Amino acid sequence: MAMLEKTFQKKVKTFLESLPNTWCYKSNDIGTRGIPDYVVCTAGIFVALELKAKLDKRSRSRKLQEYNLNKINKVGGYGFFCAPENWDDVKEVLLNLSQKRETHEG
Repeated sequence: MAMLEKTFQKKVKTFLESLPNTWCYKSNDIGTRGIPDYVVCTAGIFVALELKAKLDKRSRSRKLQEYNLNKINKVGGYGFFCAPENWDDVKEVLLNLSQKRETHEG
């Protein structure tokens, strides 16, 4: 049985809040299309997460989201589409990034 989208969103939020060396923001900007659902900084590394109930390339909004995630990746950040089927892989990357280097006080 597929995980409900709200259940998945809660799972991601709980994980991000427990991740060491991490700050995260849930985007509520409905006026700007294509902004990732979560903007994250972990150990000084920029990460953007676009949550999906399922990894479906036919989604209408996906092209703009994909464009923005690709731009983030090109400038050295990490941008991901996240769905229940790839969540374990994304979690592993986030765990590794959160321990990648020491944070600093600004």
